[in-house]
Amino acid sequence: MGVMGANPVECLDVFFFRDDLLGRLDAYQRFEGPQPLELEAVSTRGPRRIVVLANSSEDRYTWAHFNSYEGLSALSTELRHERPQRPVMSGECLSESGEAVSVTLTPLLAEIVLQTLSVDFHGTAYAHLPLEDIRIYLTNVNGRCSPFAQHVWYPQDILNEGGLRPADLSGMLAPEMLFQTLEGALNDGVAATFLRFYGYPNEASAEGYGTPFTRLVIEGKIGGETWYYPIDINRSGGSGLQRGMSYRLDVTLTRKGVSDPDTPIGSEAARLTLSVLPWKAQPERLVTY
Repeated sequence: MGVMGANPVECLDVFFFRDDLLGRLDAYQRFEGPQPLELEAVSTRGPRRIVVLANSSEDRYTWAHFNSYEGLSALSTELRHERPQRPVMSGECLSESGEAVSVTLTPLLAEIVLQTLSVDFHGTAYAHLPLEDIRIYLTNVNGRCSPFAQHVWYPQDILNEGGLRPADLSGMLAPEMLFQTLEGALNDGVAATFLRFYGYPNEASAEGYGTPFTRLVIEGKIGGETWYYPIDINRSGGSGLQRGMSYRLDVTLTRKGVSDPDTPIGSEAARLTLSVLPWKAQPERLVTY
């Protein structure tokens, strides 16, 4: 069996389900440690659905109660357990016994990259003032998701809901996925920041109670007064955050922002460009069984 994955893999869980209406579990194997491009796994003969999960935080004994494809599809992972260097990834394929197949592993995470941040306050009464004490973070972040969901229309267990919440950060293995600071001050200059943030998918079609849009918030002080620049991610002609995608932003702040971190700014306060690319394209691996 070939497994595609450029991101480091420290463990693989491989499930074989019967390809029929019941989808019963036929075989299961865990591979520990760094994995080669080719693996060999064993199941009984017949049409099978092969499901591969990489870098799960669970141990192998947890999988005993996933005796069907439907049961495994209900599995959820939590953002607080994620590490961007070894993200949870999944993939699946259909196969007949004995043939070599390839499986593409896609991260469950979405990546948000602030590539550059600049300030251009020309024409304002505060044009001479820098932006100081800069903090940057994600809000309304989906904190729980199934690795096997095709679309994630509704966020679950929302982190940093409506603003920065230190208690949410304290429970994470990698709190820098949601919060970072930018050293120094900005004034008429461009900082090539390349700050990387990560969250689970959020494709809610409309914002409302229980379905807030995920935002990148730039917070800073102008003349000692705190202002916020909340930016909806991929909502101008896009569908929000999708798994395995990288959303890359270049932002220029042109006016004072808003007084709270949950009111999206308009074009009069900032200029931005967004590019959307696959996050770390996965090379193929081969698995035979």
